[in-house]
Amino acid sequence: MIAASNDPLAILIRKLSGADGLSDAEQEAIRSLPVTIRTVAARQDIVQEGGPSSSCCIILDGWTCCYQMLDGGRRPILAIHVPGDLPDLQSLHLPSPDFGMTALTQATLAFVPLAELRKPPRCRPRPFP
Repeated sequence: MIAASNDPLAILIRKLSGADGLSDAEQEAIRSLPVTIRTVAARQDIVQEGGPSSSCCIILDGWTCCYQMLDGGRRPILAIHVPGDLPDLQSLHLPSPDFGMTALTQATLAFVPLAELRKPPRCRPRPFP
């Protein structure tokens, strides 16, 4: 079982709360989302640049990075992500990611389906940001 501080849906609630906060009903809607937890090895790709994206990733343990492929095969790092980060939340609004993501260390990740995040819950008239 995941510790409370590493609860992926608690992390998601905290990140989506923003300045306005979320109502109790909105928080409960998030707590009901399906989550898949997976451990990946260091140097394993998690998101393919330009590929399809079906879920949002929450870093629970380990480090990941986002990069873009350049001509000649170089991959400059755009961002480094640590536990508690949601490195690909923008996938909610993009048809496909304009970056790749790989694990820098062994990492434990939680995946929430984007289709579920895009659905407006009954308690909220609009999808989560």
